[in-house]
Amino acid sequence: KWRDRLTEPLATYRIGTKLKCIIGFYLIACKIGVVYRISLPAEVTALLSSFDIALSFGLDLSAPFECFGGGYRERLQFWLFAPLGLGLSLLAVGLVRHRGNLRAGFLWCLPPLLKLFFLIYPTVNLRAFEAFRCYDFGDDGSYLMADVRVECGSSEHTTIKTWAWIAVAVYPVGWTATTAVLLYSARKAITGDHRPTALSRALSFVYDEYDTSFYWWEVFEMFRRFFLVGLMSILPPGLEGSVVQLMIASLFCILYLIVQLQARPFKEAGDEYVALVSSASLA
Repeated sequence: KWRDRLTEPLATYRIGTKLKCIIGFYLIACKIGVVYRISLPAEVTALLSSFDIALSFGLDLSAPFECFGGGYRERLQFWLFAPLGLGLSLLAVGLVRHRGNLRAGFLWCLPPLLKLFFLIYPTVNLRAFEAFRCYDFGDDGSYLMADVRVECGSSEHTTIKTWAWIAVAVYPVGWTATTAVLLYSARKAITGDHRPTALSRALSFVYDEYDTSFYWWEVFEMFRRFFLVGLMSILPPGLEGSVVQLMIASLFCILYLIVQLQARPFKEAGDEYVALVSSASLA
C-alpha cells in the first residue's frame, strides 16, 4: 500500500518524464563552459559542477586517473569500456534469469541500459571529442588541452585519436543508430497498428512521453546532445571559444525550439511546457 501511495503521484503527474527533461537540460548545460570556453559567474559554475558530478556519479573526476599514473587516454578508455562492461553484466544477469534465452535476456536488460546510456551519453561525447582539441603554444609546439603532457601529432596522440574514434563510433553514432533501429523495428506496436510487444514495452523509456506520431523524437534529442556537446567542440582552429561558435550553437538551439513549438511532440501539456522551458533556457 505504501508503494502504491508513493508511485501514484509519479504516474498521475508524470514526474519521471519531467525529471527526464530537466536532466537532459543539465546534461548539456553542464558542458557549456568547457565546450564553448565561457567564463560563467562563480556561483553558476559551482552549481553546474555539482550537477555534473551528480549526473556522472562522480566518475568524471580527473584526480583518480592522475593519482594512478594515468591521464586523458585512461579516462577515455574508462568511459568507453565501463558502460559496455556494465551492459554486458546486465545481459549476463538477464541470460541467467531467463535460462540462456538471448532474446528474453536482452529485453530484460534493455530498459536499465537505456537509462544508463541516457545519462552517460553527453559525457562520453565530450570525452571522445577532447582528443581533437589542441592548444598552440607557438614555437613550443601544440599540446592536447585535455592532457598537456601529450604533444599533438605525436604517436601518443595518434593512439589517443584512434581510441576517440572508437568511442564516437560506439556511442554518439552507434548508440543513436541502434536506438533508431530498435524504434523502427517496434514502430507498429508503438503506434497501435499491432498489439504491444516485449520490445515495445522494453523501449517505453525512449518514447512513452511522446505522441505516437512522434515516437522517434528521442533520436532527435540525442542528435541535439551530439551536436551541442560533441561536434561543436571540434570546430576549425580560430572558431573554438569564439563568438562564431556561440552564434552557430545559439542558432541551432533557436531552430530546435521553433521545430519543437510547431511539432509539440509530447502527450501531456505539462511535459511540453517543461521541455519548451528547457529548450528556451539552452538558447
